[in-house]
Amino acid sequence: MNLKNCSQCGKLFVSTGGVMCSECLEVDKKDAALVTDYIREHPGLMILEVAARTGISERKIRRYLKDGIIHNSY
Repeated sequence: MNLKNCSQCGKLFVSTGGVMCSECLEVDKKDAALVTDYIREHPGLMILEVAARTGISERKIRRYLKDGIIHNSY
């Protein structure tokens, strides 16, 4: 059994290779979908503008871009 602390909330969870607990992972997926939809509807915005308008942190948006979860080609 591989126990880890969630990188988002700090809760102890059984990891299957991820760094987030299932609850935080679900929130993260919803946040990524929100950002993706927003930038599709409003192309050309800067990260700070997307963060301010969606309520998703700039740091999280940058991680989505870095990890290939969202793309800046919208």
